[in-house]
Amino acid sequence: MPFTFTVPRRVYYLLFGITSQLFALHQLKQLTGNSWTIRNFTDNVSFHQNEIIANTDSHSRSPSRMIFFCYCDKSSTGTLVHSFIPALNKISEITPITTHSIKTQNAKDDMGGVFCEDEVERLVAESERLSVAASGIKSRFLIEVMYNHKFDQDCHKRRNLNITTKVLEPWSRGAHLVPFPQEINTRSIYDWGEVFHRNTKNKKCNIGNTKTLNTYRSKGGLTQVQNETCHMLHLPTIIFWAQGIHRKRRKDLGTNETLKEMLTHRLTYEEAKQELKNKTAFCGLVTFTTWKPMYAIDALVRHALCRLLTMQYKPCDALAQWKGEGALRNYPNTTPSDTYKVQKNHKFIISMANEFLDGYLVEKMIHPYLANSIAVSATPNLGNYINDKRPVICSVPQKDLEYVNQWKADGGKAFMPFNTTPEQWKNDETIKPIPFVLDQDEPLLDFIANAWKEALQPCIDEIIRLDKDDESYIAKLREPFVTDFENGLFDGTYVGLSLLNWLSHVNSPVTSGIEGIIQELGMIS
Repeated sequence: MPFTFTVPRRVYYLLFGITSQLFALHQLKQLTGNSWTIRNFTDNVSFHQNEIIANTDSHSRSPSRMIFFCYCDKSSTGTLVHSFIPALNKISEITPITTHSIKTQNAKDDMGGVFCEDEVERLVAESERLSVAASGIKSRFLIEVMYNHKFDQDCHKRRNLNITTKVLEPWSRGAHLVPFPQEINTRSIYDWGEVFHRNTKNKKCNIGNTKTLNTYRSKGGLTQVQNETCHMLHLPTIIFWAQGIHRKRRKDLGTNETLKEMLTHRLTYEEAKQELKNKTAFCGLVTFTTWKPMYAIDALVRHALCRLLTMQYKPCDALAQWKGEGALRNYPNTTPSDTYKVQKNHKFIISMANEFLDGYLVEKMIHPYLANSIAVSATPNLGNYINDKRPVICSVPQKDLEYVNQWKADGGKAFMPFNTTPEQWKNDETIKPIPFVLDQDEPLLDFIANAWKEALQPCIDEIIRLDKDDESYIAKLREPFVTDFENGLFDGTYVGLSLLNWLSHVNSPVTSGIEGIIQELGMIS
């Protein structure tokens, strides 16, 4: 008869707690070496707060810290869900905080799921039961409840939680707590999240020129209103796109490749050499148009680079819909999930985003890597997010971008004549904007190529060097997209640390007493 040994439940939970703390410390040690840190959340949030405690006992042990995220699984929340849930999972992994993501009932179409508050109450009650079973003492509960923006509209009306509470001292500033939930909102195509209190949801951050978002982590890019009511949480859409590309790629290839395997794969020397041998084209630009009014002026840099490479060296191919210089080859239509399929023949792919913001990363960065080509980017501080040894990185000074931006008129629907100057516009009322027409874009292309030639020349020279030096090209081609998957952008670490730092900055009870742990985890600089 096999020998069995029963561990008393109280001892089991004590050992579990010690093991969890040791694991958390191990994770801290693993994460401290990161090259990026989260800091400078200097916005001055001012909300009235109360600490929520479930059946508080004066002899209670350390508090149970819990974050709940209630969301409707709709297409409009896709970016949020794919960015935020992994972050919450990471928080549970590396801190004493327990996190729960709750897919909630959709009241309109009855899609299934549960009502948020019912599940929160059930999970708190279960934690309380386990606490009593383990120690005979009811735990204190420090709770944060977050909802996706428009939760009331898409899911169901929120209600106060039926949890016995004892109000301690009110806060003069800090994060929301039950029954004042926080809302997490994604911000359009710019891939930033917005955190704001339920009672101030009609006072959203006045973004103005989205260019200010490149300092979203510091006071410098915020207006006074933003300092008082808002905080920008970075939820990079590239996380969402990477997962979508991965799912389609697995389906198309019929493999069990993981996201980590996809993004960290490194070619052997012989594989990279063969890929180079298979290349039949020099450079490609994948974009459907030269210009749209919604674009920042930055979006024209990719066209200037394509034109300059064609003029100085070799033709740079483009989509059939785009009119440019040189012998253009037609691309078949693709989706953002499989563009890499039409990039395989090109040695270089111009993959610049519509706007050059620190941390603004889009699917365009992933496709050249999967096509075994070299991406050409202009995103600032790219090495804070992916392996910056993989792409060629261009840089156009802000003053040069602003110079060209002067010619933009009528909300981006037109441009001032390129053979005139801002001084002339002031003195000659007969000079009028000319509406932008795609098949009449030659003057615009000539203008931007001349305006940014000097700034782009180092980038052009590097592309030409790599094109002529096979060994240098092979070495760059062998670099993985990311080198540290577990502690980076795609496993929840980046967003998770950002949220932890913000909760600590606004004195949330959930992070009270573990500020040292959060500080050791690292901050995004």
